Amino acid sequence: MKEYLLVSVCDSEICADSTYVLHNFLTAENLKYPVYGETKDLLVKSLELLYCGESEVCKENFRSYLLDKVVSRT
Repeated sequence: MKEYLLVSVCDSEICADSTYVLHNFLTAENLKYPVYGETKDLLVKSLELLYCGESEVCKENFRSYLLDKVVSRT
């Protein structure tokens, strides 16, 4: 399941929903550390796929996610 979720951030039809679900896994108190460890390599590969791809919608969606949900928390 995690493989599909991480790759789905590259699908323009579902990237907004999949980013929302991914955020919930990455921030859930009981899940975040195991999820980080299990998905780190696959997440990096998914981001490479995302930014080497041509879907500007997905790129902007993930960029907005990073700025709104990640950077704002740091």
